[in-house]
Amino acid sequence: MLCPKCAKETGLGSNLDKCPHCGAQITMSMPASAATPTGPTNKIITWDDQGPVFTRLWNTMKETMFHPTRFFSQTPTNAGIGNPLVYFLIMGFIGVIFAAGWQILYNALHIPVLAMQTEQIPFLQNFPLYLLLVAWIIVSPLFIVITAFILSGIYHLFLMMIGGNKKGFEATFRSLVYSVASVSLLNIIPFCGAYVSGIWAIVLTIIGFRETHRISTGKAVLAYFIPWIACVVLTCGLVILAAILIPNMLASR
Repeated sequence: MLCPKCAKETGLGSNLDKCPHCGAQITMSMPASAATPTGPTNKIITWDDQGPVFTRLWNTMKETMFHPTRFFSQTPTNAGIGNPLVYFLIMGFIGVIFAAGWQILYNALHIPVLAMQTEQIPFLQNFPLYLLLVAWIIVSPLFIVITAFILSGIYHLFLMMIGGNKKGFEATFRSLVYSVASVSLLNIIPFCGAYVSGIWAIVLTIIGFRETHRISTGKAVLAYFIPWIACVVLTCGLVILAAILIPNMLASR
C-alpha cells in the first residue's frame, strides 16, 4: 500500500506500523481513499527506491541540490544507512576522479594558484604528480567511508548537545552524505567547482539537519558551525599557549 503522507510504497503487512520512508503511522484498516491518493502524487524515484541506477542517481542529485527541503522532508530516517553510504561512495568517487584530472591539467598548464606544489613537501618531492593522484584515487573509497562516519558522528554529537537530535543518528548521517555527495559532481567544473560545491554543501547540510530532525533553522545552523568554531578557538588557544611557553623554555636553558 502507499503511504498517505509521502505516497511511497510501504510494503507493510501488519495492522499497525510505520512507513519505512517518512516514519508516518499507517493503519491498514484506514479507508482506501486515505491509504491510496486518488490524484497525482508527483512521486520522484530517488536512491532509496527501486528502479534504474542512473535514474535514481540523477533524481537524488537533482532533488538534493535544487529541492532540498522537499527531498529531506521525505527522506526516511529509519531505513538504514546502507543506501546513503553507497550513494556517497559512488558520487564521491566520481568527484575525486574529476578533481584529480583537473589537478593534472592545472600542473601541466603551470597555474600556480590551483596546481599542487608537491615539490614543497619533502617526502613527496621524488614522486611524480600523476602517481600521487592515481594512488589517491585508489585509496579514496576508504577515506570516503571514514569521512562519512567521522563527520556524521561529530555533527550528531553537537546536535545532541543543543537538543537537535530528534530523529537519531541516521537522520544526521543521511543529511550529511546526501548533501556532500550530491554537490561533489560540481568538481566537473574547472577552477571554481570545488569552491562552489563546498559552499553549497554547507547550505544543503543545514537544510538536511532542519528537515530530517524537524528542528529550527537556527538550531541547524548552530549544530553545523559549532564544531568549526570550536576548532578555531582550540587552534588559537594552542598557538597562544605555544607562543608563551616556547620562549620561556628557550630562555631557561
